[in-house]
Amino acid sequence: MRNVFDQYSQPENRLSHALACTLEADHSLLRPFIRWCGIRNVPPASHLRVTEQSVPGEETSGDESEGRGLPDVCIFDQDSWVLMIESKVQGGVSVNQIRRHLATAGRHAFDKRQMLLLCVDDPPANLPPGTTVRAWRDLYAWFRRRTAKSRWARGLTDYMETFDSRMIAENYSIRGTITMFDGLRFGNDNPYTYREAKRMIRLLGDELQQRRDLHRLGVDPRGKRRTAITGRRSNRGVWDFLPLKASRGSSNFTGRPHLTLVIRDMGPRAAVTVPHGVRGGFRTRLKEVGEDGFIDLLRTIEKRLRPTLKRSPGRSNHQ
Repeated sequence: MRNVFDQYSQPENRLSHALACTLEADHSLLRPFIRWCGIRNVPPASHLRVTEQSVPGEETSGDESEGRGLPDVCIFDQDSWVLMIESKVQGGVSVNQIRRHLATAGRHAFDKRQMLLLCVDDPPANLPPGTTVRAWRDLYAWFRRRTAKSRWARGLTDYMETFDSRMIAENYSIRGTITMFDGLRFGNDNPYTYREAKRMIRLLGDELQQRRDLHRLGVDPRGKRRTAITGRRSNRGVWDFLPLKASRGSSNFTGRPHLTLVIRDMGPRAAVTVPHGVRGGFRTRLKEVGEDGFIDLLRTIEKRLRPTLKRSPGRSNHQ
């Protein structure tokens, strides 16, 4: 069955439509959401209306409004206050487009006008006054914290997860993701699926690659991982790797040691991978330390991991 949020052909419009439906259906989210955007002096929720693909008073429908340069969503009252929302997940951010939106609102007598830019890219530095920027993944996290009290918040975040999985599965040209890693939730109530595992492995890799403690271990925060998560749709799982700084300049990750991540139906796995075809003298140095030296190295690593493992819920007590 088609999701109620899937009403447009363009990815940006699908997500903004889902957001607009959620805010219109559950007004208890409306003012907290606007304040989260960094906007103060918000009118009462009972005075606010939500429209899509329009300037208030000039409503259109469908993707036809893209050609007219209208904002994706407008939240407004009848007393010259408006918040316009522009959604970007595929196309780049246009400063001129933002300026046009603000100018158009001014021509329609909205003197108290603000613009919210939702994007996955870093925004330009020269955005006009009155513009607030938020990342889609941060919006996802904000609504995730409200899923226990709002079925609409839960529906929106579920849709965003499905959207992310679909875009990754189709190798769609979205730079980054619109959701964020918030734990591996596979279980009886949420069975393992290949598509969800692909989404999770990408998000998990994004999070781990930016961790400073892993940088101290040699992980390259700017290194390229797998460009596409591909493989058989089976319970064997999906995998990705974290490149090391020592591998910079290498054209093939299989020629260098790296960290490997695996998510499968039996749970996640992590490993230090030393490929058979490793180059750069690593194999020679490994032989020089001998079996005893290698075992001592593993003992040292395990000992250093203990404090982290003790803080990890669901850890195994076996050593």
